[in-house]
Amino acid sequence: MSSNIIGKKILLTGVNGMLCEDIIKLFKKKDSILYTEYFDVNDELKWKEIIEDFKPDVVIHAAAITDLDFCELNPDLCFETNFKSVIKMIKYLKNEKIIFISSAGIYGNSIKDDFYHESSEINPTTIYHESKYKAENYISSNYSNYIILRLGWLFGGDIKHKKNFVSKILKQSNESKTIISNNKTIGSPTYTLDVSNQIYHLIINDIKGVFNCANKSKKPVSRMQYVKSIINLSNLKNEVIPSGDNYFKRKASVPNNESCMNLNLNKINLNKMLDWKISLENYLKKIGG
Repeated sequence: MSSNIIGKKILLTGVNGMLCEDIIKLFKKKDSILYTEYFDVNDELKWKEIIEDFKPDVVIHAAAITDLDFCELNPDLCFETNFKSVIKMIKYLKNEKIIFISSAGIYGNSIKDDFYHESSEINPTTIYHESKYKAENYISSNYSNYIILRLGWLFGGDIKHKKNFVSKILKQSNESKTIISNNKTIGSPTYTLDVSNQIYHLIINDIKGVFNCANKSKKPVSRMQYVKSIINLSNLKNEVIPSGDNYFKRKASVPNNESCMNLNLNKINLNKMLDWKISLENYLKKIGG
């Protein structure tokens, strides 16, 4: 059953992030009423104040500490922000729609070289992914009107954003003829604009549940393949070579496989995510890459 988005009140957290940048642009075009002021999601009284005053129809909870290595060194702050903020939010909601942004990384390394489905075993290998999974469990155990989205490797938004992987590669291409990349990790590149459009369709169709949300691919994409595609689609001539086993040293035990298939979206015939190379090309054209 489809509903109108015009006039719906949507409360956003994580408004300075890459994803929210595109959500804000899209939903403004749809004439939604957006709450886009930054606030500390660890401040319970602020949650109470905003929910009681703004009276949202939908809360898109995208705020999180996403630096995996920082989370390993600061686990208490990570769990406070990524998990306990959910408890504070739900305390003041009645039955408004929650859209919680999670990660395909929560599956860990339970599958070696194939896509994860929503029913795949979950075994987080980092503090960050553990915090996201705890938040998922709390929502599904204590609330009914929710959507949980497990996203792939995000790209999109402003090229100046510090988390923008595409702009990092383009910057490296200007600094060196050779780019070193990991050819052993696989995942699903995921465009923020496509995720925003997917969220829109889930809201207007009043959908609930847990969904992988990544751009389509016939098979998992290696990090090195992803980097090569950025270079090739930008008509650059840099050589991309594989790194050694210990070249990228991390505090976090980052999973080697973060690739996922949108099985649950396919089941309800509502998968709006495009092929990853098409979306990457669209984004590069948008930023002039």
